[in-house]
Amino acid sequence: MKTIFISLLVLLTVSAKSQSVPSKFNYQAVARDIQGDLLVNSTINATISILSGSSSGSTVFEEEHFLTTNDYGLFYFRIGEGSVLSGQLNNINWEAQDHFLKVQINGEELSNEQLVSVPYSLSSNNTLSIDGNRVSASTPADGQYLIYNGTTSQWEAQSASANGDNWGSQVVFTDATLSGNGTSSSPLSGFDGNYNNLSNLPVVPTLTSQLTNDNGFLTSEVDGDNTNELITGGILNGTDLEISDAGGTTVVDLSSLVSGDDWGTEFVHTDASMSGDGTTSNPLMVIGDLTDDQTLSYNSATQIISISGGNSISLNINDADNDPVNEIQDLQITADILTITNNGSPTSIDLSGYRELPPSGITGDVLKWNGTNWAPAFDNVDDADNNVLNEIQNLSISGNSIIIDGGGSGFNLSATAPANNQVLGWNNTSGQWEAMNAPPNNIYNSDGTLAADRIITQAGSRISFLPTTTDGFNVANNTFSVDGVNQRVGIGISTPAYKFEVSGDIAQTSQADRFVRAGDNSDLLAAAYGHVQSDGTNSGAGTSNYTVTRLSLGTFQINYTGPRTFVNNTDIVFSAVPDATGNSNIFILNYEVTGTNQIQVNTYRLITAVVLAGSTFATADSAFSFELRIK
Repeated sequence: MKTIFISLLVLLTVSAKSQSVPSKFNYQAVARDIQGDLLVNSTINATISILSGSSSGSTVFEEEHFLTTNDYGLFYFRIGEGSVLSGQLNNINWEAQDHFLKVQINGEELSNEQLVSVPYSLSSNNTLSIDGNRVSASTPADGQYLIYNGTTSQWEAQSASANGDNWGSQVVFTDATLSGNGTSSSPLSGFDGNYNNLSNLPVVPTLTSQLTNDNGFLTSEVDGDNTNELITGGILNGTDLEISDAGGTTVVDLSSLVSGDDWGTEFVHTDASMSGDGTTSNPLMVIGDLTDDQTLSYNSATQIISISGGNSISLNINDADNDPVNEIQDLQITADILTITNNGSPTSIDLSGYRELPPSGITGDVLKWNGTNWAPAFDNVDDADNNVLNEIQNLSISGNSIIIDGGGSGFNLSATAPANNQVLGWNNTSGQWEAMNAPPNNIYNSDGTLAADRIITQAGSRISFLPTTTDGFNVANNTFSVDGVNQRVGIGISTPAYKFEVSGDIAQTSQADRFVRAGDNSDLLAAAYGHVQSDGTNSGAGTSNYTVTRLSLGTFQINYTGPRTFVNNTDIVFSAVPDATGNSNIFILNYEVTGTNQIQVNTYRLITAVVLAGSTFATADSAFSFELRIK
């Protein structure tokens, strides 16, 4: 039975002054079935999961309870008292991030909601924190330091000897091959020589507008000489920094910065690529040769591989006969014995136990499977003359007879000359082959009925009919008729009078189907047509794929709704005629495509009719009928 649950989560808080904080909190719910009826005195299984970070985050604690509802369908339990499936409730870091409570009943997920407050002050034992990050409850040892552990997301006590990062005012002496700051988290290591691979690169201004006095730069000329600010060079000579510009060379003594080698009990953290102790007398250096473009060579006489500027390795290959070629040999097989070449006394391998075919047989035997192996055996064919060759013979003709060699009387051919299109057939009465007419049942000389569907595959060839009559090819007389003499096709008529003639109605399945006029590629059938009344309303007579809007006096807008598209006057053929009831309704009409599938129509009514050349027209609302064809 499908079960639904209405749950009520009860979080209890208890004053820390009156009692200790238990690692559990209550959960209570009412169980109903799919019809909404209470499930009373029923056994259920509840699985509780606490997820970290989001409703789909990792599970930090999970347990299950097996319960029985009471007379009112109510059940309750304490989270923390069930059978633990994973994690520990009292080890959850509630402050580190949000947590979600997922409840499953009988395997179906009931809810997955965020815990908006820490249950039952479970975090009271971790109230000590720094900037929201809790401090480990472990008791520190004397002389340890408080260090943040990113893995456990808390501050922990660690010994100073494990780090050695308290340099104070001391400095680490390195050469240009190093990177890192000498700490356990960032040990000194060899610099790869690429400036762009360094971290925390300074931002160098590229425009003078980026330089301000706030940064200690000059933004205007002070001494009237705009050349002496250009630094042309700089070198480090011992402990002197020499900077050259247009005004000369300035020397900066850096000797005061080169000191501080008394490390005391501290030490420099390095990896296996380093040597030295970081002092002026013994600076840190990269172990090994950093030379680029080294050459690897091999001496065949000494069998030694060497690298320029580096070490050598002896291959120490022992070739007793000093011939490097004879170690490459061929395999050969004689009968069932496999041996290796270039060996006076080679090891022989007998393969007779692995062959599938028998070693021999007698003339006329064939291979037969005996259930285990292929073996030679008699073929069980009764050959009376014990000659396997004379069953293969030749045909020959002698006079009017066809003869088979190796014996036999042969068959006679009739001496009567055949007529055109006759075929050779056997006459059982005369006992000879004679010329006779082709079988009568074919489509060329008689009617017939198909016994089944037939398919002709053209394979690049064509089927051509060369009719000599006006109805040279047809289907059911006048259903489809081809006049090959006059090059006409008719549907519903056997004697078409035009290149294409249809007798009967032609249905246009949809307005997207087209009948195209060859002259201007426009539709033979109108894409839309109808009647517009003088007030701009559509009379309803015509197609349903357009709407009409009266824009102003005498101006109407026709919006074509498809299925095709036009965007300018050259895409369409538009014609309109007035609905005239007298001379007063005679009008001049023009149109223009003003947007995609949009036509604006202007109408004018005749107000003075002196002569046609001098007639006067005024803008007026006039009813008209139109027809739209799309190219």
